Amino acid sequence: MIAIIQARVSSKRLPGKVLKKLNNLTILERVINQVKGSFSKKNIIVATSLDKKDIAICKICRKNKIKYYRGDLNNVAKRYFEVLKKTKKDSFLRVCADSPFIDPVLINKCKKIFYKKNPDFLTNVLPRSFPKSQSIKIFN
Repeated sequence: MIAIIQARVSSKRLPGKVLKKLNNLTILERVINQVKGSFSKKNIIVATSLDKKDIAICKICRKNKIKYYRGDLNNVAKRYFEVLKKTKKDSFLRVCADSPFIDPVLINKCKKIFYKKNPDFLTNVLPRSFPKSQSIKIFN
């Protein structure tokens, strides 16, 4: 399993939010650090776009030694598909880059359930049982 963090600078509601800083770290760096509590660096990939604004995301990934993939700005599903094709992984955790407080303990609990039950899809969103910033979605 890999963790795919979807990130782009061109947010509609708050453009550049993944680059905003909280205590000297960008939102994206905070998300990466939280996900590292559940995944090794080699199993974390940031999926961003080919938009030139998203070069800043690539720089953050390089600085933090995190892999990234650049693809279609508007087709997020295609970005995920391309990452899975490249990594040859069958399952992934979907993480939004604007969830700086995503809980690695919760991620680990969901991973444990996923490995034990082997569903096609596991989430704590249907029905919503945690706050929005704690949304877990694992796909097989």
